[in-house]
Amino acid sequence: AEAVHAYSQFHSAVLRHADADPTCRQIHYVVMVADEGLGNRIRVLLSLYLFAMMTQRVLLLDWAKPFPVDNIFQSPSGLNWDAKPPKGCASALYDFSGNKLNHKVDKMREDDFERAYPEPVVYMRTTIPFYGYFSHHVIWGAVFRRLVGHHGIPQVLQYLVKPAPAVQDIIGPLLNQVGNGELITVHLRTGAADQRANLWINTKTLQFLKTCVLTTFY
Repeated sequence: AEAVHAYSQFHSAVLRHADADPTCRQIHYVVMVADEGLGNRIRVLLSLYLFAMMTQRVLLLDWAKPFPVDNIFQSPSGLNWDAKPPKGCASALYDFSGNKLNHKVDKMREDDFERAYPEPVVYMRTTIPFYGYFSHHVIWGAVFRRLVGHHGIPQVLQYLVKPAPAVQDIIGPLLNQVGNGELITVHLRTGAADQRANLWINTKTLQFLKTCVLTTFY
């Protein structure tokens, strides 16, 4: 909790003064380029948040398709995901998406992150979560354990992915209908987004979720 609070203060303070550093001499960023489905995105978001926390980079999101991230999640306290890095900064895209590129992500087991990703603005596209590498990382493991510990990831995840009010309005009544049964989990796949209505969930997916909630967890 202390590390999360400290990073949120760092994040907001840095962005307040970003205009004073137009070439990113002092302020460095990592930008998540969202790819694939919701489950992949959540795990990659967690990975890059921890990466940003350890390396003191400002985490930003490039998540506008197939729907904006704020359609489904609230911005965590102290974080501004809508900000953009200055255009005058040197940058590079590291594309680890697709199974053929798994070996590139595996390099993160041993990478010195500051040397491997030296650009002031690092754009990263991957569908593969790599936070599991951090705890025993040769170089960064001690930093990770000091900040998060061995059991802190669930708390970080809860901080990052709080449902937006519109999402809670949809799911809350469904979960209330479970009755006295024990709800184990709901695996929600959002299906095709209706971009014309700017919706995060379609009718077919909603009906499927109702069926799961009302018939499965008893």
